[in-house]
Amino acid sequence: MAASDFQTDPKETAAAVLGRCHPLVEAALDFIARDLFTRVCQTTEEIEAVVRALEGGFLPPGPSGAPSRGQAHILPTGGNFYSVDPQKIPSLGAWEVGKRLGDALLEQCSKETGKYPESVGMILWGGSTLRSKGDDLAEIFYLMAVRSIWQKGSGNVKGLEIIALDELGRPRVDVVVRISGFFGTAFLIWSNFSIKPRRW
Repeated sequence: MAASDFQTDPKETAAAVLGRCHPLVEAALDFIARDLFTRVCQTTEEIEAVVRALEGGFLPPGPSGAPSRGQAHILPTGGNFYSVDPQKIPSLGAWEVGKRLGDALLEQCSKETGKYPESVGMILWGGSTLRSKGDDLAEIFYLMAVRSIWQKGSGNVKGLEIIALDELGRPRVDVVVRISGFFGTAFLIWSNFSIKPRRW
């Protein structure tokens, strides 16, 4: 099957199911029909890719991640994936999740102690960062009242900015971070070389 097999119009489908048109639903249905469906159908190529790799053949590189976490662009599977692109971490989606995580943490602390914490401790795991594109890192930034500045188009993080207390609506929280060994190897060292190339 191909995307052309979808004969339904996104607007008509949205109107039939919801009783009215909604631009976000239409955009999602259009993305599924024009892009996602074709990518999912191509995942059967993973078996061919494994056989090709076992024979010493070339596999095209591609990003890793979780399609269920808004990373449908990694499909189809079966490529020689790379995991680390520190310039895109935390992603904009991870930032939204990180804010919700931070708010939930502060709310729980307020219920238990009657006040915001002055400091918290967190662990940065490399594996979870790869899967989520930086939820935990975004939560740390948010607690400290710092956010990333994303470059339009590429989504690369080009810097950080301080969130004003008026906008934040709460005190800043100090975060003591314990960085796992894999996180340090995969992100900090790799990022250092990518930002400041060295001559060997």
